[in-house]
Amino acid sequence: MSTLKNIAKIANCSVSTVSRAINNCHDVSEQTRAHVLEIAKEQGYFQAKKHIKAENRKKNHFNIAIVCPEIESSYYSGTMVHITKEFSRLNARSVIYDYSFDNPELKKLLDMCQNEMDIDAVICLGVNNDKPFRSNIPIIFPAKKEGFSSVVFDVSNGIRSFFEEAEKNNYKSVYFIGEDLTIGREKVFVRVAKDFPSIHHYSYCSPFRFEKAGHDGGKNLLKGELPDAVICAYDEIALGLIEQLSKSGIKTPNDIRVIGINDIPTAKYCFGGLSTIAFDIEKIGEPVRDLINGLKNNNYEVRQYSITSKYIKRNT
Repeated sequence: MSTLKNIAKIANCSVSTVSRAINNCHDVSEQTRAHVLEIAKEQGYFQAKKHIKAENRKKNHFNIAIVCPEIESSYYSGTMVHITKEFSRLNARSVIYDYSFDNPELKKLLDMCQNEMDIDAVICLGVNNDKPFRSNIPIIFPAKKEGFSSVVFDVSNGIRSFFEEAEKNNYKSVYFIGEDLTIGREKVFVRVAKDFPSIHHYSYCSPFRFEKAGHDGGKNLLKGELPDAVICAYDEIALGLIEQLSKSGIKTPNDIRVIGINDIPTAKYCFGGLSTIAFDIEKIGEPVRDLINGLKNNNYEVRQYSITSKYIKRNT
């Protein structure tokens, strides 16, 4: 059976070049692309791939790749658990790839998945900014991308609900603590906060991650006047922040309100229950079901999905 490795050997180029040539990527010359495609055709690569995928459709058996930025985060690991459970229920198998927020590695993985004989589709939990980008199999991204389906986790509803409560309680200021990988959530926070002009808002980006980012954010917070509340980019930051504040005798929620995002499993059991902004993660089943049904019937359609969020008020 012809493989990318075999084609690369005959074409005297790298496997990556073969993959990108087959996918019509813009950074491969026309001469190289034509040379690679001719060899791939001679070696029966496309025919073999077409045959395998046809057999999968007949058996209603599909292999889906999940490409994830990391598995350390409860947010991503929890999302993958829900996706893989749904695949299992639908008699589909999944394989997980971790690219550790390395964008060049993400590009390589997406190329590889498109050209693996037994990969029928991809759910990518990280944003791919490579343009132009084409695919010969369905790929679902977490942000809108022309020509592809997307599943957007919309945190704005939850943040807005909190600000509405803050406005009713006459809060004067709300702080946001994030880190380099949560700039998107910080932008949403700022956008929503602008609709509440009576509440002063400001943010801090920590060079650390998880609980350590919360510790660092707490130290920065204590340099100035204490805000009425803090929204953290995810729950782990919130937990670290509360622990750091408690060392200075500052208590939640009496002295300050602290809210996380994601509603990780431990959130409801920490500090009497961590207030958080949660996603309706069960809705991830809809795009997964649509994907499998589209593969079965050979009529998958590009769609945009939105998973909404809600503010859960607990003890902090």
